[in-house]
Amino acid sequence: MRGQYIVMSSSPEVFHPPPHSDLEVSAQGQHQVTVADKFYSDQPQEAVPPQYYYGSSEGDKRKERTICGFRAATFFLSLALVLVILAAAIGGGVGGTMAVNNAKSANSNNNGTTFTSTVISTFTTTATPTSSGASASGSSTSASILSVPTSGVLALDCPNIDSTELRMTLVETSVFTVICGRDYPGAKNDILAVTAYSLTDCARACASYNQNSGSKLCRGAAFKSDLTYNVPVNYGNCWLKNNTNSPDSGTDNGLAALLLNN
Repeated sequence: MRGQYIVMSSSPEVFHPPPHSDLEVSAQGQHQVTVADKFYSDQPQEAVPPQYYYGSSEGDKRKERTICGFRAATFFLSLALVLVILAAAIGGGVGGTMAVNNAKSANSNNNGTTFTSTVISTFTTTATPTSSGASASGSSTSASILSVPTSGVLALDCPNIDSTELRMTLVETSVFTVICGRDYPGAKNDILAVTAYSLTDCARACASYNQNSGSKLCRGAAFKSDLTYNVPVNYGNCWLKNNTNSPDSGTDNGLAALLLNN
């Protein structure tokens, strides 16, 4: 435009707002405060719900419920496990008690009949081939279990064996005279009672007692063939005697005395 000049100045220009402007002038370099800012700063502000913090949405799930500090699923699983353990312990105790009671009942119904087991060794002869084609005899041992009852009547050949001799050889030979129907009664005459299954076993018990004691304390024995009565009542049917000076004779063929001669 002719005749007009624009003068450029390096100094800052001061802005003068109109009388009714919404802007307020602040110091140089500071934020300018508007009338709208003052209006909203004077109004009470509503609390912002927690779900709007940290960018969470209004549809977030509510906090999961706990029992005694544990999640509900963990709490009920632990409770079920404790109940199972208690039930097993109670069941084991009841079962053990019933087993003991059943054992006691079975024992009380046993009518005094007892059984013992004796191991009997049997020998069999087998042929063992040799390198020359001949055969040699060898022995092999096998064991079997025999249940021996403690009731019943044993064999005793009285009066046919009366006044005969019975020899029992251990380290040395003991000679007994058999007397049917005789006993040497009296507790002072008894050393002990054993269970013997034959008259020979009873003689062996007397000879073994003398051999082990190193003396002739057993002077004879009395053997009774009735196991059913004598074993439960007298705890044996063969009585080792330390005195044979007072014999009691009778006609009982289920009774025999052994008198040591040497």
